[in-house]
Amino acid sequence: MQNTPKKAEVTCPICIQNFIPEAFNIEKVIMDTLNTSGGVQAVPDRSIVNKLTIKPSNYIRKVWITNCPHCNYVLRFTAEVAKKELKELEGKKISSFAESGTTYFYNLYNYPKPYMDYTDYYNEAISNIKVEINKSLETLNIDEWGGSMSRFFNRKKHRSFQVFNTILC
Repeated sequence: MQNTPKKAEVTCPICIQNFIPEAFNIEKVIMDTLNTSGGVQAVPDRSIVNKLTIKPSNYIRKVWITNCPHCNYVLRFTAEVAKKELKELEGKKISSFAESGTTYFYNLYNYPKPYMDYTDYYNEAISNIKVEINKSLETLNIDEWGGSMSRFFNRKKHRSFQVFNTILC
C-alpha cells in the first residue's frame, strides 16, 4: 500500500479523457465483495451484512470519490476495507462474531487517496517555492550585505535609513 497519492492524471473509463481531479471526498458505503463477477455491488444497509450466516471475507466500507469534469461520471476508489481474519492484528476492530464455531474479527485497512488532486499540486508547488527561497537565502553572504548597509548609513543620515527600510519592507 502506498502512502502518498500518485502524481498522474486519472483516465475516465467512460469518455477516456485524462484529468487532474479537483478534489477527493470520502463516502461511507458498504460494498459486498462476495461475487465480483458482475462488479462490486453496494449493500444498501449494514444490517444486511450482520444478518448473513456466512459473512463476506472482506467488504469495502469507505471510498474516495471524484468526478470527471468532461462527462461528470463519478469515479470511486477504495478508501477503507474490512477484512475477516481469525486472529487479532493491528488495526481498528469493528466487532467479533462466530461462524461455524470459529471466532473472527473484522480488521480495518485504510488506503490513501489514489491520485493527487488540485490541493496536493498546490501544496507541492508552495513547498518547492519555500525550498528554493531557503536555498537562495543560504547562498547569500550576510557579512557582505551588512558591510554594504553600514557604508550606506555612514554616508547618509536618517533619511537614508527610512529609504533603506522602505526598500526592505
